[in-house]
Amino acid sequence: MLEWEWTETTLAKNANLTDDPALTGNALTSLQAGDTVTYLTTMYNRTAWDYIETTIDGQTARGFVPHGSLNLTFEDDGES
Repeated sequence: MLEWEWTETTLAKNANLTDDPALTGNALTSLQAGDTVTYLTTMYNRTAWDYIETTIDGQTARGFVPHGSLNLTFEDDGES
């Protein structure tokens, strides 16, 4: 089950946004380090991908960036 975060953050490094990380990985757009995005969740297939929300040409867009591309820190909530 996916857990949704809705956390505003920035990119730690340049990354391509894709809507298909499992097959083609074609870029919808290139995001730059420092761009503000909303982190939603992480998906795992062969590697980990962070699902984010951003804007492309003024339109809301959702897609995946490689895990580790975002400035994220999570506090331990005490659950195991």
